Amino acid sequence: MRRRRPVSVAGKDGKTEIIGFVQGDVFTTYRTDGIDMFRNGARDLYTARKSGLAAWGLVERVAEGLLKKGVKEFRIVSNSGVYTVSLQKLVKEGYKVEKGSGRGQYFLPLSEYKFEPLGFEEREERRMFFEAKATAEMAVRKRGQRSADVQTG
Repeated sequence: MRRRRPVSVAGKDGKTEIIGFVQGDVFTTYRTDGIDMFRNGARDLYTARKSGLAAWGLVERVAEGLLKKGVKEFRIVSNSGVYTVSLQKLVKEGYKVEKGSGRGQYFLPLSEYKFEPLGFEEREERRMFFEAKATAEMAVRKRGQRSADVQTG
């Protein structure tokens, strides 16, 4: 099995933030619906989902950097389930939204993702991600490193 490589970006505060992992040609990120799902102008998540406005997305520079590195699949493990789509589809068919400070993001509505219910393995994967993220970010801070736009390794 291939090793998981963390993917990080410079956060809004300039600090390094791990946003997921690449394993083989799959980028996996871990999200929480109520915090991270794009509502596209809807007043709440329920309304966004019901009207088809709810979407998952990825920062433009990250998506394009991952494509250049040969990543083919974008996988989101959220508290509600696992969403999967071709990274190429996200970039080519998704709509782009500028989210301030030059951070464009590509989005696709939920209907474009393959959805699978969250199983035991995915729940454990999510838990371990948030633990590993905290540990890795602490180690990076101790070394005093700053992130590039997209950094894997």
